[in-house]
Amino acid sequence: MEADDRQGGHTSLATAALEGRAKVLELQQRNAGETVRRALYALAAEYTTIAAWSCIDLRDLDRAPMYLHESTTFADLSQAPPTGMRVWVNMAMLAYQRKNGSEQLAAAQAATEVELVES
Repeated sequence: MEADDRQGGHTSLATAALEGRAKVLELQQRNAGETVRRALYALAAEYTTIAAWSCIDLRDLDRAPMYLHESTTFADLSQAPPTGMRVWVNMAMLAYQRKNGSEQLAAAQAATEVELVES
């Protein structure tokens, strides 16, 4: 996050985020309780979202949605509403940048539903 704040998105940041995600997913192969597994999925969602935002900063608007869709899967598996909400807000922001109003609205509604479930 600090690198993104200083430099914005760049290829090495996306690569580092994806490497972090791979390490987290490797930990899923070990014996762990459900709480730890959910926390690892939340972390995988965060890493994948960082990779997506690096792509967005680089104007690679074709690869970013793939990473954000992967993030939604990890966020769902984590059952962590704050993580799910962040992913859906990022999806809405990407849709805005791509000038896709219907996708933006759908993502914003999904973020709101995640927030309502948390309340």
